[in-house]
Amino acid sequence: MVHERPPWLLNCTEYHRRLGHYFVLETPRVLPCINSVSPGPTDTRALLARTEAQRAKAAARTLFNRLGQPHELAAACPFLLSPLSTFITGSVMRVTGGSAP
Repeated sequence: MVHERPPWLLNCTEYHRRLGHYFVLETPRVLPCINSVSPGPTDTRALLARTEAQRAKAAARTLFNRLGQPHELAAACPFLLSPLSTFITGSVMRVTGGSAP
């Protein structure tokens, strides 16, 4: 099953990726490791404002059939800040529960 993404969301994701690459190329000595985290459907206040049907549709986009929790998304950040990621730069870590990009 293929999920359609709004064109503006695809453009934001592509912009996000390209911005990271730009910073890596332009500031390699000042900021050697520039990475970002791209969230999937996450249980936040923004989704609480949606109807129950909209929340269920967002949850169905993931392989786990549920919304991610903020702490699950935040868990990616310590890894990217740790010495374990010193050879990772210009990357977007997708924390999406397996949802399609």
